[in-house]
Amino acid sequence: GQKARRDKLAGIYDYAHGQGWVIQTVEEPAAAPLLKATLRTGGIDGIISDGFNAPVKLTRTAARDLPIVYIDRPRSIRSPDGCVNNDDAACARLAVRTFADLGLRHLAAVGTAPSVYWSKKRVRSFAEHARHLGCRCASFRPSDDLPDDLSRLRDWLKALPRPCGLFAVTDAVAKRCIDLLIESDVRVPEEVAVIGIDNDEELCESSVPS
Repeated sequence: GQKARRDKLAGIYDYAHGQGWVIQTVEEPAAAPLLKATLRTGGIDGIISDGFNAPVKLTRTAARDLPIVYIDRPRSIRSPDGCVNNDDAACARLAVRTFADLGLRHLAAVGTAPSVYWSKKRVRSFAEHARHLGCRCASFRPSDDLPDDLSRLRDWLKALPRPCGLFAVTDAVAKRCIDLLIESDVRVPEEVAVIGIDNDEELCESSVPS
């Protein structure tokens, strides 16, 4: 989510300032031409590429053999340098343990668009760990058609066994689920408890219940 991305950038800037580094941020959608222009000026020692959004395709030649470190590197990118990725499986395991500690044995998971690799990994890891602990787990399979998804998701949420622990791969997805549950007269968290990922305080506090 955007909150997680802002936090990552803040950490990079904080470290860079402590080292006396100069950081130039290149944002989409003007990333490709601006990056090429930046590289042509010279004086660049390395590149940090955020792969959360559509990554800028950096070739070793275009980057003048500069070292590249990817944050949340998509699998499509093969980097000889390095990458720093979220531990999606650990996030999912923590959510399962939290629900299990609450005595919930019926669990469910909701991802985002099917093409998002980390979403699929979080849902898969959650389901696997839930089964490992002897819990039952249902998973919602989203499509790229948001209006259709909302209708299907509403029906799917209403049909969940209760009480249930619902895992959402981002706080935005969690809020969407909470809104649909409340619209369907399902009590949150008494009947369906919800956990999201990102710690987006503004989004979490604006949700009812928070």
